[in-house]
Amino acid sequence: MANASVFGFTKDLTLVSNVPKKDKSVVPLPSLHHDSAIYSDSGKPEIIVFCNKTKCAVDLLVHLCAMYTVQRATRIWIMAMFCAMINITAINALVIYAHYMRQTQPEKKIKRKDSLRFAHDLVTPFVTQRYRLSSLRRNIKTAIVVCGFVSDSEENSMQDLEDYEAISRNRVRCHVCSSSRDVKKQFVC
Repeated sequence: MANASVFGFTKDLTLVSNVPKKDKSVVPLPSLHHDSAIYSDSGKPEIIVFCNKTKCAVDLLVHLCAMYTVQRATRIWIMAMFCAMINITAINALVIYAHYMRQTQPEKKIKRKDSLRFAHDLVTPFVTQRYRLSSLRRNIKTAIVVCGFVSDSEENSMQDLEDYEAISRNRVRCHVCSSSRDVKKQFVC
């Protein structure tokens, strides 16, 4: 019963069940093909051959999304869907950028580092705006500087401004510590 195929048709879809070998079945549901054409040399349906030719693009997309992902461990399904859409959108943006660059500058090669530079350029204004918040924790500020979002001169000018604001503030309860400790300081613990 190897390489047996059964077709099912509706108005817009074609279902094909193909058994290439024993205990293995392939069941695609394409909307592109509407006939039961089978290649005589291989005995495979045309739908299966077409899916095999085009599935490498889907595999590449899945590979790139796993390589450069914004996904975080979450139990909220809408957040997981949103992160997956951002991953796919980033890969699509890189494809459009590469196509544009091939037309305007054919001698320039597009590398994967370009996608990282592209992402870095997109988030830099938002990260520097967040860096300017006085309530931002020090470890996050250090991470922003280490990642290269803020230059050294900009960091020093912002630090001077923060020191001046900290000196002029009154002592308040630390929002990081528990309320039972009742710690009052000028700076965050």
